[in-house]
Amino acid sequence: MIRRFQQLPSLVCQNPHINSVHQLYLFAFKVLTAIKPIETPEQDQDYSKLLRTLLDNHEDVVTTLAKGFRECRSIMTPEEVKAFLDNVVTSRLGIRMVAEHHIALHRDTQGLIGVISTKLSPAKTVRECARFASSQCERRFYRSPEVEVVGHTSVSFPYFAMPLKYILQELLKNAMRATAEHHEKDLTLPAVVATICNNEHDFTIR
Repeated sequence: MIRRFQQLPSLVCQNPHINSVHQLYLFAFKVLTAIKPIETPEQDQDYSKLLRTLLDNHEDVVTTLAKGFRECRSIMTPEEVKAFLDNVVTSRLGIRMVAEHHIALHRDTQGLIGVISTKLSPAKTVRECARFASSQCERRFYRSPEVEVVGHTSVSFPYFAMPLKYILQELLKNAMRATAEHHEKDLTLPAVVATICNNEHDFTIR
């Protein structure tokens, strides 16, 4: 990730928003690479606290980068910006999941091993994300479509909830926005339908 920042045009790197995020990554790299091998529970606790601090510091990275790239529209093409941000989001999601998993392993939470849900329900997860997406939609359009969950709604299995929730929130926000815009003049909004299908090896949410 640091190398990708260094490959940006010089004027883009000098943007205050983009430079602040670059410095966050540099600081995290410096701190983490300086850690000696962990040999005691106390050291592990200190390491977990450090991870928590770094995660909190990086909470607004994507928003900050978006502000910076809006100010650099004349320097980079939309395609170049999208490619960079896609890489940031993908890398960030993976890094945060590993770090959150390490931190969560220190907690004894029923139904969870770290951040892995031992019996994740896709239907329940869709409904949780729908509530969040609905609140976002109502802020902009003052109403939101209902979300109907159909298909294999009773299935559950071990899975990482974090990336699934992130993806579902974005998909549902997009679906709700498109529905509200397309039916702007209608008295009622048609429902957004989420279909869950699974077999022995994988599952699909459409």
